[in-house]
Amino acid sequence: MKNLIAIITVLIAFSRTSFIGEIMPSAIYYGWFIFLALLVILRNLYVNKINPTMVYFLLVCLLSIILNEINPIFVPWQRFTGFVLFIIAVGPFFESEKTLLFRYKLFH
Repeated sequence: MKNLIAIITVLIAFSRTSFIGEIMPSAIYYGWFIFLALLVILRNLYVNKINPTMVYFLLVCLLSIILNEINPIFVPWQRFTGFVLFIIAVGPFFESEKTLLFRYKLFH
């Protein structure tokens, strides 16, 4: 089951950077990473190993969006939300053994 989730995650993540991105709606992309981020949060609910560097980095990104005047054509809030979901789902936000094993499967 974990291998299937890893394969689906890779296919959906890379679909946004290829020709399939025009076919696949963004709701599938965001929906999958919301599901995956919630799954990772629930699995790490009692672990309390959050990477403080990533928290600071996301806060700096948030402050940058708030304090700078960004053209709305770039949809900064949607991109930031997607980035946070991606970081929580497959990035180094959590530092538990389960998350490291999932990332290992994901990148191999």
